[in-house]
Amino acid sequence: MICFFRFLYKDQQKFMVSEKDVALRIRTIRESKNYSQYYVAYKLNISQNTFSKIELGHVKLTVDRFLQIARVLDVSPTELLFYQDPFCILASQ
Repeated sequence: MICFFRFLYKDQQKFMVSEKDVALRIRTIRESKNYSQYYVAYKLNISQNTFSKIELGHVKLTVDRFLQIARVLDVSPTELLFYQDPFCILASQ
């Protein structure tokens, strides 16, 4: 399994995106689209319980599963990596 713990660089600044951030972003986007956990889990061919664990950050995502989730949520993978707008992070530092 490949762990999604990345360093993203923007304008020479380093942003750390944790697995928990990605999990929270998945949940936020899912809820904004009014998709149930059951619906997304069905589309991913996994149980609702497993998808719940993904959203809680208890399951490490593979690249393949990460890309599948992005497709089901109809967002780019990049959108799942950013919990906050990177410019907001810069402004708060």
